[in-house]
Amino acid sequence: MTFMTKGGKSCRQWSNRPEIRSQPRLLLVGDKPTDLAALTRTLSGLDIETMTATDGHEALRHVSSQTFAMLLLGGDRQDRDDFEMARRFKELQSTRDLPIVLITDAPRDARRRHLDSPTGGIDWIEKPIDENELLGKMRVYLQLFRQKVEIIQLRQDLNVRTKAHRETEERLQASEERFRGLVEHFPGMIYRCRMDRTMLFISDMIETMTGYPASDFIDNRIRSYASIIHADDVEHVEEVILFGVDKKEPFEIEYRIVDAKGKIRWVYEKGQRVTYDNGQPDWLDGAIFDNSARRMAEEEHAKFQRAVEQSPVSVVMTDPEGNIQYVNPWFCRITGYSFEEAVGKNPRFLKSGQTDPELHQKLWQTITSGKVWQGELLNRKKDGTFYWELASISPVYTDPKGPVTHFIGVKEDITARKEVEKALQDARKKAEEASRAKSEFLATMSHEIRTPMNAIIGMADQLAEMELEPRGQRYLEVIRRNGENLLIIINDILDFSKIEAGRMPLEEKPFDLKQLLVNLMEECQYRAQKKGLTLTWVMDEEIVMARKGDPHRLWQVLENLLGNALKFTHTGEICLTIQGVSTPNDQVRFSLSDTGIGIAKDKLEAVFSAFTQADSSITREYGGTGLGLAVCKRLAEKMGGGIAVESELGTGSTFHLTIPLQIVSPDSRREFDLVADTRLGAQELTRKRPPSPLPSLQILLAEDVEDNIFLIQSFLEGTPHQLEVVRNGRLALEEVKTRNFDLVLMDIRMPVMDGLEASRKIRQWEKGAGRPRLAIWALTAHAHEGEAKQSREAGCDLHLVKPLRKKVLMERLAGFITTAEATIQPSTTREVKIDLPDEIADVENIIDPRRWECLKRDMGVNVPRLVGRFISRLPNRLAAIAEAVHEGNADSLDNECHKLKGAAATLGAGNLVSLCMRMNAFISTGDMRSVQENQELLIAECQRTVSVLEQKLADERK
Repeated sequence: MTFMTKGGKSCRQWSNRPEIRSQPRLLLVGDKPTDLAALTRTLSGLDIETMTATDGHEALRHVSSQTFAMLLLGGDRQDRDDFEMARRFKELQSTRDLPIVLITDAPRDARRRHLDSPTGGIDWIEKPIDENELLGKMRVYLQLFRQKVEIIQLRQDLNVRTKAHRETEERLQASEERFRGLVEHFPGMIYRCRMDRTMLFISDMIETMTGYPASDFIDNRIRSYASIIHADDVEHVEEVILFGVDKKEPFEIEYRIVDAKGKIRWVYEKGQRVTYDNGQPDWLDGAIFDNSARRMAEEEHAKFQRAVEQSPVSVVMTDPEGNIQYVNPWFCRITGYSFEEAVGKNPRFLKSGQTDPELHQKLWQTITSGKVWQGELLNRKKDGTFYWELASISPVYTDPKGPVTHFIGVKEDITARKEVEKALQDARKKAEEASRAKSEFLATMSHEIRTPMNAIIGMADQLAEMELEPRGQRYLEVIRRNGENLLIIINDILDFSKIEAGRMPLEEKPFDLKQLLVNLMEECQYRAQKKGLTLTWVMDEEIVMARKGDPHRLWQVLENLLGNALKFTHTGEICLTIQGVSTPNDQVRFSLSDTGIGIAKDKLEAVFSAFTQADSSITREYGGTGLGLAVCKRLAEKMGGGIAVESELGTGSTFHLTIPLQIVSPDSRREFDLVADTRLGAQELTRKRPPSPLPSLQILLAEDVEDNIFLIQSFLEGTPHQLEVVRNGRLALEEVKTRNFDLVLMDIRMPVMDGLEASRKIRQWEKGAGRPRLAIWALTAHAHEGEAKQSREAGCDLHLVKPLRKKVLMERLAGFITTAEATIQPSTTREVKIDLPDEIADVENIIDPRRWECLKRDMGVNVPRLVGRFISRLPNRLAAIAEAVHEGNADSLDNECHKLKGAAATLGAGNLVSLCMRMNAFISTGDMRSVQENQELLIAECQRTVSVLEQKLADERK
C-alpha cells in the first residue's frame, strides 16, 4: 500500500511490523527544530526514547522501520496538516493502533470532528503547552504501552507453552493411536494379567473370538478368562503356564474355549511373565490366536486325504511334465498296477491303442494352456482288458500368477455305464423302429381309410345334387353322417398318436380371440338350431382380445367340447363363458355348460382317458371311440393349461378349459389367418346347384385309384373343364412335357413314380426348358405330420387332403381362375404396367359376376359371413400395408399384398387382385416409389370393392 506525503512523495506500507520493545520509543513530528528540541527536553525526565521528524515523509520512514509507543504531532504548521497526517497514520497497518496526540490550537468543534472520525487522532494538547498536562498524558500513555507489552509477552509465552503442550499431546495421541492400531489390527487377542490370571488388560479382539466384550474379563468383573476354557483342557493349560513361569521361559499351548454361543473354538496362546527388579513376578503378558480355521483346515485336509484314499474313483497327480507322483488305492484296484509300479511313469502307459491320437493331443494342449479337460477315455488294464473312464484333468498352481506345479486327474470307471448305454441305445433304436413302424402304419391306415372315404363322401355329395325320393335322401343322409363320423375318428386317432409320440408341434402367433370365437360359434349355430337347442356365449368385457398362442389347436379343443355338448344335449341350452384370469401367464378360462345327459361322479376322471367313455351304453347309443376328450386334455396340457369337468348325471355338465394366451399388441392380430376359414360349411348339407359357368381349364389328374378318378370326373361333370387322366407320376411327367395344361391334380402315393418325385421332376424340367411354372395341387389321403411340408418342398402349390369335397375343389378352382385371369407379366425394366385407368377400372371386374354366382352356389347361406369377414379384416390389412410402406419393409409388404390378393380372388374382385399383383411386381423389382404411388389406387379400389359387395348383399336380401 502506498500514499503521498505532503511533499508529493510516496511511501510503501511494510508488511512485517518490528517487534515491540520493552523501553518505549516516542516519535515527535514538527516542522521547527527548536520546538522539537524543547519537547525533547521536557520529556527527558520520562523513561522513554525519543526520535524526531520534521515532515511526514521522514515520520513515515521511521514508523515503517521501527516500533513506537506513541506519536506526538505539533508545531507551527497549520492544524489541518496535522489532522491530515494523523489520518494517514491511521490508514497504515503499522500505525493504526498507535496513540496519536495532537498539539493544536484548533477550535474545539474541529478537534471533535477529527477525533470522531475513524481515521482521526486519540487526544490533543492545547497551545500554549502546559508541561504538567503534557507529562501527565505521556505517563498515562506510556503506562498503557508497558501494560500492552506485558500482555503481548504473556501471550507469546502462553502461545509457546500451548504449542509445546499441543505437540506433546499430539505425540502422545500418535503414540496411543499407534498402540491402539497395533492392538486392533493384531491378528490375535493381547492381554496382561496377574499371576492368578485376573485380567488387567485385554484387547477388544476377545469379543470377536468369544462373543463376550473385553470389559467382562477386566478384574473378573463378569467372568474370568479361565471360565471359558473347555473343561477338559483347564488342567493342562494351568500346568503349561505354571511350568513356564517357574522356568522363567515363554510358554505356548493350544487348547479349546467355549464362546458365547456354545461353539467350541481352538486357540493358540503364547506368553511370558514380566518381573520387578527384585526378580519377583509381577504379571503375565501374552497373545491368544483363534486357531479354529487352521484346525478345521487340518481336519478337512485329513478328511480329504481319507476321501482320496477311500474314494471309489481313480485319483492321479503328476508333475508338470506328466510323470505320475501319486495314485490312490482305487487307481491300483481298477488298473491292477501297484502304487510303486505307477509312480514315475507317464499315464500314456495305460493307452488302449484304440483312442484317436488327436484326442490325447487335444487333452495335453488343453491342460497345458491352463484349462480343464473333460472327456471319456478307453484304457487298458495290467491284465490287458479294456475299461472306460470319465476323466477330468485340471492344472494346479501353487502361486496363482506362477507356472503350473502339477496336474490332478479324477477318473470314474464307466465301463458298466457304457455297456448299459449301448444296451439302451440298442433298445432306443428298436423303439424308434417300432415308433417308425407305428407311424408308418398309422399313415398307411389313414391313407387306406381316407382313399375309400374319399369316394364314399364324394359320391354322397354328388348324390345330394340329384333328385332323390325321400327314402333315398334318408339313406344318403345316413351315409354322409357316418362318413363324417368316421373321419372324426380317424383324425382323433392320428392326433392322439402324434401327441403320444411327442410329434404334435404347437405354433406361437398373434390372433384375435374374439374373431376366433365368433367364427366357432357361427359354425356350431347351425347344428344347434337343427336340434332345437339354444347356443349362447358370454365374454368378459375387460378381457384383452389380442392374444398369442396356437389358434388352430385352441379351435380344435373348443370345437371338440362344443361338439360333445351338441351331441349329448337333447333339450335346453349350451353356454360358453370366457373370462380372463389374473395370473402371470395371461390365462383365459373357457367354461362350457350344457343341459345334457351329464356324467356320473365316479366316471368324471375316466372321460379324459383314451378309448374310454363314461358308460358303454353311450358308445352304443352315440358312437365314438372315447378319444376326443383325451386329445383335448393332452392338447390343453401341451399348451400349458388344463381341463376339468363338473357334472351331475341327468342335469348337465360344465367343462373348464384354462389356457395361457400371451397378451400382445392389437396391431399383431392381422398376422393371423383364422383356421375357421378353411372349414366353413364342412358339415352342412349340400344344396342342389346348377352347373358352373366357369371358363374351361385343361386339367391333368394323376391318380391310380379308379374310384377316386371317377369321383373327380363326376365333380367336373357339367363344367367346361377338360380332364385328362394318367395312372402314375411318370406318365404325368410325360404328359406335361408334350401337352399344355393349366393345372395338375397330383396324387402323392402312386405306383412306378409317386407324386412328390413327379412334382420335383416337373419343376426341374420347367427350369431347364425355360417353361413357365405350372400349377400343381397335391392330393393325398395322408394327414400325417409333415405331409404338407413335403408337398411344398417337392414343388406343389397347394395341399388338399382326402376325402376331397366338391365344394372345396370348386372353390379352389374358381379362385385359381380369377387369379390366373388377373395375372400380369412384369417387364424386364423397373416399370410395370397394367391396364387400369386412373379413375375407375372395369366395373364388371370389380366383382366378377361369374365368380359371384359360383360363390352363391358353393357357399349358400355362408356368403354373407364370408363377405363380412373380408370387409371386417380389410382395414387391418390396409393398415399393415401402409405400415410396411412407411417402414420400407419389402418382405412384410409383399406378404400383406399376397394375403389381400388371395382374399380378393376368392370373392372375384379382379381389379383388386390386379392391383395387388401390380404391387407385388413393383416390390420384386425394388421399386418402392411406384409402390407408394399405387397405394392410393389400392385404397380407392378397396372402397369400390366394399361398396359393390355391400350392394350385392343388399340385393340378395331383397
